[in-house]
Formats: sequence, C-alpha cells, structure tokens
Amino acid sequence: MNPLARWVFRKLGVTKGIITYKTVLILIIGILFGYYAKKDTFSLNVILSVANIVFLITVVHNYKVYRKIHHSQRKSDKTSELDGEEIS
Repeated sequence: MNPLARWVFRKLGVTKGIITYKTVLILIIGILFGYYAKKDTFSLNVILSVANIVFLITVVHNYKVYRKIHHSQRKSDKTSELDGEEIS
C-alpha cells in the first residue's frame, strides 16, 4: 500500500482519509491532464494507457486476495461445523 495513503488513513481515519486522499489525487491528476492536453497529447495517451494497465493489475490482484480470503473462510467454516459433530 502507498505509505502516504497509509499515513493519511492513520491521521484522518479510513473514511475521511479515503475521501481526502482521492480528492487531492483527482485534483492533481486533473491539473496534470490539463497541462499535458495543451502541450503533448501523445504523452497523455501513454500516461493513460500505463494507468489503465496498473489499474488492471491492481484489480486482478485484489480479486485474487478476495478469493484467497473467501476460500480460507469457507475451509474454517467447514472445519468448525465438523468439530461440533459426534462421530459414530
């Protein structure tokens, strides 16, 4: 995780931290897009393409982590169900 985002979350809490961090990030990105859109559209297209690839990698990773957590919870639920039953 981003160390700057982690610091903001600790100081402001999760909800306020996410809102503040995303707001500042969107403002900075908007200013940069405006600057690059006037100067060099090719660079802007490269930046957006790289950002899309990074976002895709992040989503795939988050999905894998979700499946791993969900799978391990299912295993522990099945195990705890079996622990309470008598074996005849």
